[in-house]
This record gives sequence, C-alpha cells and structure tokens, in this order.
Amino acid sequence: GSLLVTVTGTRAARKPFLQSLARGLGLSEAGRAEDLQDAIIERLRGSDRLVMIDEAHKLQVAALDTIREIWDAAGVPIILAGTPTFLQSLTSRRVGSLDAEILDQLSSRVGISRDLTDLATSGGGDPERLFTIEDIRKVFHRGGVRLTRDGEDFLCRLANTPGAGGLRKCADLVQIVVDLFPGEAVTAARLRDALRMKLGTREAGFRLDIIDGAGEPAEVATAVGA
Repeated sequence: GSLLVTVTGTRAARKPFLQSLARGLGLSEAGRAEDLQDAIIERLRGSDRLVMIDEAHKLQVAALDTIREIWDAAGVPIILAGTPTFLQSLTSRRVGSLDAEILDQLSSRVGISRDLTDLATSGGGDPERLFTIEDIRKVFHRGGVRLTRDGEDFLCRLANTPGAGGLRKCADLVQIVVDLFPGEAVTAARLRDALRMKLGTREAGFRLDIIDGAGEPAEVATAVGA
C-alpha cells in the first residue's frame, strides 16, 4: 500500500507535483490545486500509508510546503529522499524571508535525516561498509555476469566511495564491459577502462585515486591477515 513518487523537472511545481501524487493514489488529476490537495488528504487520512518521494531536492518551495500541509492533515509517514545537500537546503538562509519561513516549518518536522553516501560507524570502531563483497556477488552473479576477484574488489571499492554513484555506477560500468566483451570475464582492468570511457581520462583519474586509496575491502584484509 506504500506510494512512491519520483519528482521530475516538469513536476517540481506545486500543482504538477500534486497531480503526480493524485495519479499514484488512483485519483483524478483534473481540477484546481486546492481540490487536488483536499482529495489527497482525504484519501490518505487514517490510512497509515507510507509516502516515499524520491528526488525531493528538485521540488520548489511551494511544493515542499504542500507536503508539510498534507503531513499535518493526514498524519501519514512521508519520506523525502534527495541529494546529500537537501537537508542543508531546508535550513538555508539563501532564500527570501517567506521561503525561509516555509522551509523552517518543514525542517522542524523532519524527524530523522541520514546521508546514505556516508560510511556508518558502529561502536566507535572502523566505518562499516555500505556494501560487502558478498553484496556485489549477489547483484551481478544473479544476472549471469562473470566477475574476477579483482573485478569484485574494484566494484566493492567503487560502491563504497561516497558520492561515486554507488551500485548504479557499478552496474553502468559492468554493462559497458559486457557489451564490449560478450561472454568474457569482467576484470578490474576492463572496469577501469570503462570508467575512463564514461567520465573521461581526467575525471576518471581523480575518481580512481580515491578508489585506490580506499584500502582493501574488509573480507580481503581478513584473508590476508589470516
């Protein structure tokens, strides 16, 4: 019963966003913005349905204020997912006074915020990796991709590099290698070449420096220590 809405550039304003919500809830998109909002609140009120809004950083201030009004009236849980700077935007003072007040109203209702590009630290020890070697294997072996061990290691480093694109970037690179070398194993060298093809030599060089400095994946380090 959960609802997922992904914000696009053309749906960032108040009414188009409300139309997206209405469509996801099986309601008519026709009518004034006020009527759409009332219908959405009525459909959600008392339902405890989870509303997930992806790419929320694209929303205009008026649309964000509408989300606050819907939450106040319907009382359903709402997740706003956006770029790492989204929370900063909610508390920004680089907007007009009216917009700043609106954002204050919304940010005061944000109960939990989490930067998913950060590596989590448990108990004050070393950061926990977002993805393990086993995660990488599950994702790509399921699709019949043959990864060499150094290819797995490279993808694990890439997936755990903050701001590098996570598993989505890994999937892009694997697809490039599979297209260029059908039926052959996906190696670290080929993945590196794919990264250079996708980002260009200069940008890929910066990214590779970060990846290479990330250290061995935890499973590899354990095996070496053993």
